[in-house]
Amino acid sequence: MKYEILTENKNIEYIAKTVAKCFTEFSIAEQIGYWQGKSEKSLNITIITDKENEFMVEQVAEQIRSYNQQDAVMVVSSKVNVKFI
Repeated sequence: MKYEILTENKNIEYIAKTVAKCFTEFSIAEQIGYWQGKSEKSLNITIITDKENEFMVEQVAEQIRSYNQQDAVMVVSSKVNVKFI
């Protein structure tokens, strides 16, 4: 499964450390997002892991939401086929 956590672009060092406590492989991309019609700098944290780890992804998202003092962060999940070449 591919999970993406979308959050405000702040506290990136905390976010990286928080994700790294649960997952050894992930990426963080800076981007511009839109929330309620307004643009904001945001982060897209991408984690590829088994469906069984969805609870851990949600725990990480909650920790980020709380630390960044946000009303919500977005978690997107999708099935993917991964192949290392």
